[in-house]
Amino acid sequence: MTQLVIESSHLQSSGQRVVAFILMLAGWLMWAYLLFPLLALSCWLLQKNFCAVWVSYSGGYPELRDMLSVYGQTLLALALMWVFWGVYNGVRRELRKRKTKPEAAAALEVKELSRFFGVDRDVLARSRNSAYTTVHFDKDGKLVGLECRE
Repeated sequence: MTQLVIESSHLQSSGQRVVAFILMLAGWLMWAYLLFPLLALSCWLLQKNFCAVWVSYSGGYPELRDMLSVYGQTLLALALMWVFWGVYNGVRRELRKRKTKPEAAAALEVKELSRFFGVDRDVLARSRNSAYTTVHFDKDGKLVGLECRE
């Protein structure tokens, strides 16, 4: 299968367009299913007559209350799982960090670096202490010069 091109739907195969449309439609239907009880409850509380039919059709206020309770419990369970996952990953990362301590890299002297790159020592020392340094290369990738800005 070719990779999906999001920005240019005309370059997608017809199968990809159909699957993308079905997934989009399923997503919007899930949002509508999740938001329908809230919309019905809001309209019912605002005493809009056209929503009274929805509330009656779906089992009335007790059924709506039970459904909203299930939604709340689901959201609470998801939030608790998310917090647990975050704490677990934080602890796991800290334990991994303690086990593998990186060895300190050997510090190179300015004269060794200047000799390796073919740059003047003073320019290299200024560029190491500068907030912004622009490195210039030639067409073969060899370092040509350093430009320091404060």
